[in-house]
Amino acid sequence: MRFLPDEFVQELMESLESKARVYAKAKANRAGLEEDRKITKNELMMVAEADDVHTITKQERFAYSHPTYRAIVNRLKKAIEDEVNAEYDCKLAELQFEAWRTINANERAATRG
Repeated sequence: MRFLPDEFVQELMESLESKARVYAKAKANRAGLEEDRKITKNELMMVAEADDVHTITKQERFAYSHPTYRAIVNRLKKAIEDEVNAEYDCKLAELQFEAWRTINANERAATRG
């Protein structure tokens, strides 16, 4: 029987901790960009209103087509991609840990029986 060494488990736990921090940072970045997008839309609508555009629809059209707004949307898309990748990395590390647990449980059961 071969039990996996404690060093392997330690590496898995450190990897999971590291990946969880990357995931948390990516999630926070995405949330911040979502708020920035809303703020930018509001600011651009106020610019349009100052230029005598008084209907909400036209102000929104101005804001949505503005390069500043589009740049934030592109950054938000990248942030969502980063978040999903980080979440996947965390889940993969969790699966590796669960596989380790299963292997060790099976080997313990085999030595008893």
